[in-house]
Amino acid sequence: MEIEYSLMYISYDLHTFVRYTRGADLSGLTADTKKRRSVVITGQKTLTSQDSIVDFNDDAFINPILSQTSFFTRARLMPLIFSLNNQFAYAIITLNTSSVIIGPVRFSAPTWFRHVLSFKDLGVTVEPEKYAYWLRAVPVCDLDAFVTDILLPLNLERDGSDAEPYILRKDVIDENCVDKERITDAQKELSRMIFDRVEDGVVHNPYNHELRERHCIMTGDVDGLHRVLEEDFTGRYGKLGRDPVRQERNIGIVAITIASRAAIQGGLHFETAFSISDVTIQQMEKCNDVETIKHIYHNAEYQYASLVRDLKADEAKLTAKSRKTEESGNQKASEAVGKGPELPGNSAPALDVSHFQAQVPENAPRFTEDLRREEEQKKKLAKEQKKAGDHEIPENRHISRCKDYIFTHLHGKITVQEIAEAIGLEPNYLSALFRKEEHTTLKAYIMHEKVSLIKNLLVYSQYPYAKIAAYLGFASQSHMSKCFRIETGMTPGQYRNAYQREDFIRESLDE
Repeated sequence: MEIEYSLMYISYDLHTFVRYTRGADLSGLTADTKKRRSVVITGQKTLTSQDSIVDFNDDAFINPILSQTSFFTRARLMPLIFSLNNQFAYAIITLNTSSVIIGPVRFSAPTWFRHVLSFKDLGVTVEPEKYAYWLRAVPVCDLDAFVTDILLPLNLERDGSDAEPYILRKDVIDENCVDKERITDAQKELSRMIFDRVEDGVVHNPYNHELRERHCIMTGDVDGLHRVLEEDFTGRYGKLGRDPVRQERNIGIVAITIASRAAIQGGLHFETAFSISDVTIQQMEKCNDVETIKHIYHNAEYQYASLVRDLKADEAKLTAKSRKTEESGNQKASEAVGKGPELPGNSAPALDVSHFQAQVPENAPRFTEDLRREEEQKKKLAKEQKKAGDHEIPENRHISRCKDYIFTHLHGKITVQEIAEAIGLEPNYLSALFRKEEHTTLKAYIMHEKVSLIKNLLVYSQYPYAKIAAYLGFASQSHMSKCFRIETGMTPGQYRNAYQREDFIRESLDE
């Protein structure tokens, strides 16, 4: 019953025919398939899916496919995906007591097929106009989704043991849709290229140059990055494209990939880093001259370094502010101690707090103890990483989840309570942990992130102030302006006038 239900699910999910037959007899596979998407059980001829595809059938192809007995034999070992004329595809899977044909489908991305049948192989003739109309009606899906679906009934019959391991999606794709000759050709080309380079005395660009570039971005050293990019070095970039423009685009993609990871290691949120990467690569793809492409990806590298620099400057200010507050508190405490005890005649009676202590639940979070345990775990991990030669200390997992939540909810009002509930912590504990790890309060961090996004919208868009305020969950435009001024010392209007890029202003005037 589970198998039949899974086949019906495939039919619904892929919007195509799923033909199911018991035993070795394949003659019944075409029963009742006209004008409806169905699961057909030979002998019973039961339709388990009643929704139809209007004016659609594949009768011209399914009968000739059934004559391909070698395909059914191969499908006993591994699901077989094959194409007709490299335009649409079917799959054959073998269950313990039946064979299943799934299709036709078209894939959303260009796909290579190991098994291709031509219409001539099948003895099929088609009228071009009718066939073009029919082909447009063939359902489209993603290859990964298709393979995931066809594996569902197969793996339901397996238990995942060594005797009956689950069939993996990767294995099915490798067997049916990967041109392994290309991989072999790549190995041959690699051997030839290495030999030719040694013979000609040609070397790649030095790795140390890349390391210096990465280090400048990771530390926010904009001036250092400028010096590195101006360096002249021996060697040259490898051949990454078929023509100069494609070559420069691919070099840019590599540079942006390295720069984005360096910026993340420098403290930039990964969503910001990846968004810059996405936009930069899209802009390079639109461009058709080498120098402009080069300018685009170098500009993105400078943007990464600047963002990390600003981030580190903000962190330094917050740390200094936190330290100053702490020192001020300690000084006040010392002064209070220095005053000495009150005179006996004026002393207030001691407050009995035993009844308060008794009311504290035993399982209540012990903030000091939990923070101490977190610190010990962090030190232990740092020590282990140092032994392994990895000097990067990962961010506390609760803090990472907290920051991720904030980043994805900047468009609304965010409270400590809702963040704590989302990541499964008690609000007071989260606040204490965040302050300890980040040297600032959670509320201050949220406001800082909102202001950072406001800066971005002011510089890179023409959105009116009221719209930005509403988008980011401020009570009003004046509320946003007040918060922005506290953070930056400028009004939104002053900031936009000072930093908005000319190309955005021109685009606005052209509209």
